[in-house]
Amino acid sequence: MFKPPNKINEMLNQQYHAVDEANSKVAEIWLDHMVFSTGWWVSVALCILPWVIWFYFRKKDSSKRLLTGGFWVMFIATFSITWVLQWDFGDTMLKQFQPFLIL
Repeated sequence: MFKPPNKINEMLNQQYHAVDEANSKVAEIWLDHMVFSTGWWVSVALCILPWVIWFYFRKKDSSKRLLTGGFWVMFIATFSITWVLQWDFGDTMLKQFQPFLIL
């Protein structure tokens, strides 16, 4: 098995620790300043309130039709976004969105 020289191994370890430290700082900033902020609560409300409003005002006999239509809209939107990202950015961005692909 190939083992890099000690100098290269030390340089890689230094870079790994620098990236790890940067990630820790980003997580700390996110926890201290973003989570549970006003914008965070607005985002949560915008994700939950439409479902509550829909559940309250929907026609009970049309639920299956509306959910099926909503599923297809979500599927087409996800497929379109993935296609555009692949077209604009090539394979670099597509790898992040592979779980959304159902093809």
